Amino acid sequence: MAQEPHVHDNKIQGIPQNWSVFSSKNKKAAIFSPSGNNTPIIISSTDNAPAIKIHADNHPLTLVSAYSSPSENIFGTLEDLRSIIHPLSKEEIIICADLNAHHFFWGYSDEDTRGKAVLDFILGYNLFICNTLDAPPTHHNYNGSLGWPDLTICSHSLINSISNWEVLDKITNSDHAYIEITLSNSITSHKLRRYKTLHGNHIKFLNMLRPQIPNLINKIRASSTETETHSIASSIQQEIIAACNKTFKIRSIQIYQNPSWWNPKLDTNKKKVLALRRRAQRTDQATRIPRFRIWKTGQAKFIKEIRIAKAQGWKKTCASATNPYGKHYKSAFQKIVLPTQLSVLQDASPQGSMKDIAQGILDKIFPFPTSSIPPLNHSSTTRDDIPFTKQEIAHVIKSLPTMAKPQALMV
Repeated sequence: MAQEPHVHDNKIQGIPQNWSVFSSKNKKAAIFSPSGNNTPIIISSTDNAPAIKIHADNHPLTLVSAYSSPSENIFGTLEDLRSIIHPLSKEEIIICADLNAHHFFWGYSDEDTRGKAVLDFILGYNLFICNTLDAPPTHHNYNGSLGWPDLTICSHSLINSISNWEVLDKITNSDHAYIEITLSNSITSHKLRRYKTLHGNHIKFLNMLRPQIPNLINKIRASSTETETHSIASSIQQEIIAACNKTFKIRSIQIYQNPSWWNPKLDTNKKKVLALRRRAQRTDQATRIPRFRIWKTGQAKFIKEIRIAKAQGWKKTCASATNPYGKHYKSAFQKIVLPTQLSVLQDASPQGSMKDIAQGILDKIFPFPTSSIPPLNHSSTTRDDIPFTKQEIAHVIKSLPTMAKPQALMV
């Protein structure tokens, strides 16, 4: 989740093309989703805040990104957040926001009216502030001033699930620092079930759903509370899903596996390096530099272990491959070299024009024969046709239409 991303021609720049981007209407807040194991669903996009929903374990998780400029009224952003989280009062929510509000609860030495409004909003919806009081600043202004404007807020059901919240000491090309949030919940390979609805069976779907409609209409008319309305909406969804399961085919889903080179030892060493960094960030000025040196040394050793594990995992993947153009080939070349070009790259240089490369491919696939083939002698005993006489040609010319064009006569 990001706030104030770089925007050009009303588009957020610097994001990989295969990532999904969900932004607010003013492009000041955004959520980026890498292509991978989860299919996020956008549930809202207001002027100051977008919100998406993903699946963690067996329950949904809502992610919200928000921004409020210090020159604007903060109540507009808070109202956008209210419209998003009010219908989700019983679900798990994480809000990452740059609200430019001061308060003692998230690191400032003073408080202002914006900070009081944000705190009232948090207490009113029974939310929890994940920021720690001893965390380093999240904003380094160009004039040398420091600040803590970036807030991470979550629902109370997620307090025990957030195992780590820290400000990273990495170059960001911005005046804000990265904030890493670690959830103990595992976000597994989950994709929403999708049906093949383009190839017919629509009448069969309606016939499967039609017997349930009168009962659902009676329930809707008899409902009087919000709980009953939610229950009826869930029943309608279940009936539609049941009809789809009996009618349409399900699209095949590719399950992404974890990297083959990652092992428990690397996981343990990663936690040690993170602990060294947290200790260096939270220590006093007198011992900060030596502790940062210890962290850098541990980080260098960890990076070396990762490189060795990647090389060994890659060697194992290539050795166990049965298809020469399988996953290992796609990972190595990434659509840069096609299988048809391997015959050229094997013995010849890939330089030259497209015509030269195509000719090289043809020469490799269809080599010239080593022995010459004798030419075939065609002999025919059929007599030639009798030529036209002058009388026949004159008769044809006289029979031509009088309004014929000169070009036709010449032909």
